[in-house]
Amino acid sequence: MSMLVRRAAKLGSGTGAAATGKGTRGNISASTPLEQVQDRQNDEQIDGKQVIDGKKELQHLARTTVANANGYQEYVGSSARTMEKVGLACLLAIFSLAAFLRTYRLDDVPTGLYIDEVAMSVEARSLGQTFRDVDGNILPLFPSAEFSSAWGYHGMVYQPIYVYSKIPFEFLLRSGGAAVRLPSVVWGLIGLATSTVLSWTLSSNLHPLARWSATLLTALLLAISPWHHHFSRLGFEVITCP
Repeated sequence: MSMLVRRAAKLGSGTGAAATGKGTRGNISASTPLEQVQDRQNDEQIDGKQVIDGKKELQHLARTTVANANGYQEYVGSSARTMEKVGLACLLAIFSLAAFLRTYRLDDVPTGLYIDEVAMSVEARSLGQTFRDVDGNILPLFPSAEFSSAWGYHGMVYQPIYVYSKIPFEFLLRSGGAAVRLPSVVWGLIGLATSTVLSWTLSSNLHPLARWSATLLTALLLAISPWHHHFSRLGFEVITCP
């Protein structure tokens, strides 16, 4: 009887141990998926945080890029405005120099008046007073004059632009070297302005600095050109020719 009790006790303890072992393995096997889920959740949280941090970095980079672009545009705009002010100031100085060179002592330099200067002034005065040229033609397209007896010429034909443009000066200034030569000064300055505008237009595809340089150089060279300066101080029609 006692032997049966001891065997039963051993079986009971073995069964309990087996059951305990099974329970332990069950707990281990049951806890492993939970840990995996938690690990995945942690990984997802980390990934989400990294994504958020990446978005923040991109937004910061975009704001920095926009700020830099705006700053560069402001710098370029400021430089362009400064360049424009300097260029206009230089143009004003060049035109002032040209006007001074063409008007200084205009009455007596060159000394006296040439025959052609006086002849064209007489033609302009005749057209302004009688609407006829010296030969009696009414507002002719090409004014003419027979000066064979007075000047030794067989006849002269004048360019209409210059002769007709002299009429207001003849009536405003009456007489003297200024009245005879001032139209040439005006036409010389008009030619200088036209050349400057032409240079600015033709250099439109250049960098602003190169464009301003080309325009200013053109204006300066023509302003001090001996040929242009000489005929801007004489009452000759050649100054109106291109």
